Amino acid sequence: MKNKYVKHLISDNWLELIEDVEGKKSTEGFRDATKTLRKEYIFEVADNHNGIVISSAARAWAVLPDNSDASITCVAGGIVKSPHTNSSLIAVGDRVQFIRNSDSEGIIVAVGKRKTKLSRRDIGKVSQEQIVIANAEQLLIVMAAAEPFYNRRLIDRYLIAAEKGDLSPIICINKIELMPKEIVKDNLLVYDKLGIPILLISAMTGEGMDCLENILRDKFSVLSGPSGVGKSTITNRLIGHNAQRTDALNVKFGKGKHVTSASEIFKLKNSGIIADTPGLRDFAVWDLSPEETPFYFHDFDRYFRKCKFNSCTHLHEPDCAVRRAVESGRIDSGRYQSYVNIMESLIS
Repeated sequence: MKNKYVKHLISDNWLELIEDVEGKKSTEGFRDATKTLRKEYIFEVADNHNGIVISSAARAWAVLPDNSDASITCVAGGIVKSPHTNSSLIAVGDRVQFIRNSDSEGIIVAVGKRKTKLSRRDIGKVSQEQIVIANAEQLLIVMAAAEPFYNRRLIDRYLIAAEKGDLSPIICINKIELMPKEIVKDNLLVYDKLGIPILLISAMTGEGMDCLENILRDKFSVLSGPSGVGKSTITNRLIGHNAQRTDALNVKFGKGKHVTSASEIFKLKNSGIIADTPGLRDFAVWDLSPEETPFYFHDFDRYFRKCKFNSCTHLHEPDCAVRRAVESGRIDSGRYQSYVNIMESLIS
């Protein structure tokens, strides 16, 4: 699979002519100009083709056509048919229809329905859903045993996003060579009890990589987690060559550097595909209300029906069975604190 695509369009390309005329104005102006050109048939309209978006950069997407190993560079048409509102218009993993205007370039005219998704609330001022990846089957929540230490609060947010997006979650702890495994296993036991698979691996030494390859076989999986945990190193090892650039940890702040700048899909050595994604230091779950949040914490399931009030938030109400379970050690206190943090962020 060829994932590299043209980043600089040739000078006689119709898109560059638009930008010359428009003087690189706003996206809205750009779309209006594109729409006008389409109406005037400046490029030849051919039959629509189907494909999958495998990477993105600025206002262009690399699309792998069906029954082809060579991707082409596409831009969004002036009008793009899409069933998605208040969400990313086009995302990596999307099934799209496009029109070719050369062997290596095209225009996306329609986006298919997303069967699954990993999304978060956009960090911009306007509340919008940002699609990290579309149509994957499994979410590999990648953390590091150390440098940087794994973040259970972030894991809990990912688990909610996975359930909302119909993805099967797997917790993958990389750099296990830096910590005693028994300590990590004990600290993550709460997730094992919830039935969530946990992998302890080392992309550096190769420990656990065979098990990871088996889990990824014949699946479309997305790797997501903070910067510096080794997602790109894992990706390079899985696909058999250095397709993704890696970098050392930011020693001054103890945080990872953002090396992967956009999501990108790769074919595995044996079978299946994976999507490497940029490091995410913040993860605000999209479209999550305070009323539904308790139902995503399945360690509460045995207890919340015993609360005095049916509308109990499990924060301050008297005779709360969930809080009693936390106090007695039947519910993990760290998980409960994650719940409190999320609830406070939603009602503040």
